[in-house]
Amino acid sequence: MKQLLFSILFVFGITAITFSQSWAPIGATWTYQVENAVNGGIGFREWTSISDTLIDGHDCKIILRSGDPVNSDLSDSLITYEENGVVYWYLYNQFTTLYDFNKLAGESWTVMRDTCGIVITVDSTSFETINGIELKTLYVSSEDYAFSGKIIENIGNTSMPSPYFLYHCDGIFKDTYFYTGLRCYEDSIMGYHSFNISPSCDYVTDVSEQNEKNDLLLYPNPTSESIQVKINPALSNHYKIFNNTGQLVQQGNLNTSSANISVSTLRPGIYFFEIQTDKNITQQRFVIQ
Repeated sequence: MKQLLFSILFVFGITAITFSQSWAPIGATWTYQVENAVNGGIGFREWTSISDTLIDGHDCKIILRSGDPVNSDLSDSLITYEENGVVYWYLYNQFTTLYDFNKLAGESWTVMRDTCGIVITVDSTSFETINGIELKTLYVSSEDYAFSGKIIENIGNTSMPSPYFLYHCDGIFKDTYFYTGLRCYEDSIMGYHSFNISPSCDYVTDVSEQNEKNDLLLYPNPTSESIQVKINPALSNHYKIFNNTGQLVQQGNLNTSSANISVSTLRPGIYFFEIQTDKNITQQRFVIQ
């Protein structure tokens, strides 16, 4: 009986450790809805965990944004790591607490940008089950509404990827693009989940957003043997394919703006197809089954 109890506790302990370390696995993708305050257009921004990096002895994840910046973005990447239920963010050459899932209702933490901080207060807590996984959920409020809303364990804030420091710290309000919620989240551990705030993850209504999206089309996605590629004829014809650790695994030239590329030699997983121009990089994610 003691041996059985020990085995159960041991397995539970291993499961808990594994679960607690599942923040931002390579390939994890957050798709946030974005709206334009000027013309009312609706688009999206993807944030993808692309690689590991070591900072001050901490194994961190680099989470990269695709597309133009949004008014609350401080940069095009987030560098984070998780430890004992706390997600730390490397910002302005120091680590600050982005999320703290150990907090109870009435408690708070402070997110620092250099010497300016935003106090995040936990109003209530609960648990939410996503794809059969029970996740702790915090309902929070903050000064100047800089980072309020629902925060889900292993996923993060369902309103925006990082706090809006510009108004709180500098008194500046930018009336351009702003986040209006998390559309979808996907990773190799939890799978795919839609938060049902949009018809699809890549739904757009703004003309400029639609043109950017149509610069590169990949299908079928997921695939197993080959992928059909359509690109804007104005783009470069040289392509690169990276795996979910950022390693270049395949490259070549497209003879026309529409081509079929074999990916049969690549292992199942998440990949990134990239076309580079003089001005920017156009990239889309695809999955090999």
